[in-house]
Amino acid sequence: MPTAAQCQALAKEYQALAKEYKDLAQESDISADRAALLNNIARSFKGLATQLDMLAANTRDERPRRGAGGAGAVPYVRSH
Repeated sequence: MPTAAQCQALAKEYQALAKEYKDLAQESDISADRAALLNNIARSFKGLATQLDMLAANTRDERPRRGAGGAGAVPYVRSH
């Protein structure tokens, strides 16, 4: 699994790709079909970037905690 820093770096790359594809879709010398495909790809890159940002935040939040069970840990009680 990528680290939080790797997720953030990938997210930044995908944001740039999304902008590049969106800009390409705005060019006047391409077909409507190609423009639609480029816009869809741009949205996919943007969505992937968002998911990677969320994974980075989650990774930071779930770092192993020090101590017995971590701060604020709820003790496990086995029921019979």
